[in-house]
Amino acid sequence: MLNAFCVDTEEWFHVCGVTTPYSDPATWEHAPSQVVRNTDVLLKILDDAGVRGTFLCLGWVADQHPSLIRRLAEAGHEIGCHGYSHQLVYKMTPDEFERDLRKSLAILRDLSGQPVSVYRAPSFSITNECFWAYPILIRNGIKVDVSLVPARRDNGGVEGVSRDPFLLETSDGRLKCFPVSVMTLLGRTIPFSGGGYLRLLPQSVINAGFRQNHREKRVGMSYIHPREIDPNQPRLPLPLIKSFKYYVNLRTTQRKLRHLLRRFRFSTVEDVIAAVEHWPEYTIANAQLVLKNPGAFTTQLLFTPPAEDASQAAGTPDNSNVPNEGETAVQPPQPAELSIGFVAAPESISAAALSVEPTAPAEVQPSFATAGKEVSRQTEPEVSTEALPAATSGQKTAVSEAAIGSVAGPTKSEPVPAVRRVMDVIKRKPR
Repeated sequence: MLNAFCVDTEEWFHVCGVTTPYSDPATWEHAPSQVVRNTDVLLKILDDAGVRGTFLCLGWVADQHPSLIRRLAEAGHEIGCHGYSHQLVYKMTPDEFERDLRKSLAILRDLSGQPVSVYRAPSFSITNECFWAYPILIRNGIKVDVSLVPARRDNGGVEGVSRDPFLLETSDGRLKCFPVSVMTLLGRTIPFSGGGYLRLLPQSVINAGFRQNHREKRVGMSYIHPREIDPNQPRLPLPLIKSFKYYVNLRTTQRKLRHLLRRFRFSTVEDVIAAVEHWPEYTIANAQLVLKNPGAFTTQLLFTPPAEDASQAAGTPDNSNVPNEGETAVQPPQPAELSIGFVAAPESISAAALSVEPTAPAEVQPSFATAGKEVSRQTEPEVSTEALPAATSGQKTAVSEAAIGSVAGPTKSEPVPAVRRVMDVIKRKPR
């Protein structure tokens, strides 16, 4: 089954929800730029795997590095929009959002020569309180939104939303929504396939997440940021939990990406959307996504995990909330939602629980002894930035080869204790 591979193309200092020395966009031009060199590393990894992806580009990055956008398009990758100024959508007014969107689309369409019809909100920040953004997206030529996360997370997430791609009807027309992939693990719904989740979770859990979605005939999505392949990037002064999320296991990213690109099929959002056959139709009512003609779809299957997964809740689904006629908000029973502790108070996750130094996050190192035998390790070749083209004139600081150093780790199996340690953290409730 085909999956989408997305790159949220932004700088290392583009972080939402906290105050940093670069919170003011006026300071961005004075920060050392690393997006070009790190994106070139990702391009090499994708090229080696023969994969085209969707690069959701920040308009500000396109302004600073126009040649990067041109090269991405010339290499056959799809260009999408990530806004211009990397602001949380639910903190903007509709007018502010539309101005930001138009500014970004104008430059991206001009540089790429593409229609630029895929959009992702910064930090997945389209939530129930800002569904007003959808008519604006449609008016400006957006055909597909990839902003929704069907689970709780720190700057977004819409709990209970369909895990499957769906059509959304608004006052200004229709667009397609392609939610970020989630999985059910030990009775909980979690993202697994990108960003901090991809770096935190063992490879075996990530693989299981894709298999779980594919068993339900659901396409998947993985996403990454250019900074996530750079262990030596500058560090921002962040709160403990935010810092953990931002910097944990940076040295594992290349290995995990190469493994995923070998094991599963990936392409652009456009290609994956074209392969989806069934499109449930939704509309917006009272800040909720409402399923139209729900009798035509088995809505419980959008939320219920497959029976063969022993880690998932057993029992017969409660169909009392499935309507037979008319338009009724879809509110099927859900396992508890969470975001792997990233929204918890700092004391709710101890660095020792995952063998991570809070001041210098490192790769989680589980024991690889299994049934008295050592699990063999396979070293993945890492991309040396020395072999890449020189950075553009806007590049202020180059990433050394040591920043993308070789990492060895297990690729075929990971021990159960590693999963259990991660889940011990997941199960802790925020204080």
